[in-house]
Amino acid sequence: MSRLARSLGDGCRLLVALLLVLVMAGPGCGKGAADDPRTRAFRDQSLSILRELRDELRPDILRHDQAALDRKLAQRYEQAAQEGHPLPYGAAVLDARGRLLAGRYAADQDHPQGRSVPPGQNYSNYGHFEAVLEGGEGGSCLLYIPEGTLYTVCLPVKEKRRVRGAVCLGYRQDYVKRAGLTEKEFLALEFPDK
Repeated sequence: MSRLARSLGDGCRLLVALLLVLVMAGPGCGKGAADDPRTRAFRDQSLSILRELRDELRPDILRHDQAALDRKLAQRYEQAAQEGHPLPYGAAVLDARGRLLAGRYAADQDHPQGRSVPPGQNYSNYGHFEAVLEGGEGGSCLLYIPEGTLYTVCLPVKEKRRVRGAVCLGYRQDYVKRAGLTEKEFLALEFPDK
């Protein structure tokens, strides 16, 4: 009987130790990357851009007005290029089913005003976009495209608490590295929809 009691006592101590570790780690274990100033700056800048895009484009997203969305994105990229600050990210607007309504590729040397992305691509089968559209929360993921890895962040567009679409930014890998983020740090960032 004393061996059984000792085994139970050891098991309880192990359980208590495990619970203490979990409590000390806190919620979102592994999400501490935003505590670093450079990752926090990257996240905050991305959130600011996403919220601005969402607010500006919301009426056109709700109407599925692809021409207006494309025109407004083109104006944003043209203005940035004229001011000497080409935008280092691509932008995409998705409808509630994950179909691309409008988008722009990031500016580069050959295209300082970016280039239009043909609409219609379906992103609903990518888990990240599905989670943003169905769960209604912002987030980040990696997309593997022929040109390399695209670091994406998205926020849902809501109307009366219902997700009606999403706005997304896509950064090239070299830009994210120059910002001082590793892949792991980027993926650990949270993009709250507030």
